[in-house]
Amino acid sequence: MADRDGNGNIVIPVGYPVGVNESIITMERICIVAENTEGVLPGGLKAQLSAAGTFSDVVLLETEALSSIAAADVTVVLWSRILSEQGLLDALKRKRDNGYEGPVIFISPDSTPDKELRDMIALERSGVAGIDVSLSQLLSYIQTLRSGRKNWLLAPPLQEMLLNTMLFGEAPAGFTEREAAVIREAQRGSSIDETARKLGISRHTVVSHRRNIFKKTGVRSIHKIRLNPPAPEGNSSGDI
Repeated sequence: MADRDGNGNIVIPVGYPVGVNESIITMERICIVAENTEGVLPGGLKAQLSAAGTFSDVVLLETEALSSIAAADVTVVLWSRILSEQGLLDALKRKRDNGYEGPVIFISPDSTPDKELRDMIALERSGVAGIDVSLSQLLSYIQTLRSGRKNWLLAPPLQEMLLNTMLFGEAPAGFTEREAAVIREAQRGSSIDETARKLGISRHTVVSHRRNIFKKTGVRSIHKIRLNPPAPEGNSSGDI
C-alpha cells in the first residue's frame, strides 16, 4: 500500500511531478534498471527513480533483481536494446505460470525489440517506451503503459519517442539511410532544393522522403525528430 496520512489520503512525495496520477504511487513495485541504461538521466537513472518515491525498490539488473520480481505485485523493467539476461525472461515466465496476472512494464529505446522482448510484451501485456526522456516524462509514460494499452505501437505518446530517439548505425530505427540523410540536411538548415542538390536526387524524391518521414512519425516538423548524434544547428528554412 502507498503511504497515507491520518485521513487516509495518499501522501505524494516531495518533488513528485505534478500531473502524474497517484495510482502509480504504490509500494511493492520493483523497478529494474539495466546497467547500460544507468546514464540516461543526470545523476544516474537508479538514483533518480529511487528519489522519486514511485517504487518500493529500484535495483540494477543483477541476481537480486530476479528474486525481487517474484515478490513484486507490479514490476517496471527499464531495458536497453538487447535482452541478454535469459534469467529475467525465465523469472517472468515462472511468475505467470504461478498465476500472476498483473502487468510488467518494459521501458526500452528500441523500436524493433528482440524476439525475446516481444515475447515478454505479449506474455505480460506490457508496453515499450523511449528512455531518452526527463524523469517526469518517464513516470508519465509508465502511467500511460499501465492504463491498459497492450500493444507497444498503439500508445500515442510513445510512438514518436520510439521512432525518433535512437540511432543504430547510420540510420535511426524506423528510417532508411536516405530518409535519415534528408532529416539531417533539413536540421542543418538546408531547403528542399539544397537537400536535393547535396544528395544528388530530385526535388520530387526529397519531398517524397519527407512525406514518408512524417507518415512514420506522426509529426509535421523535421526539427522535432531527434537523431543521435544531432545535426549541427542552423536556420530552419528547410522545415515546413
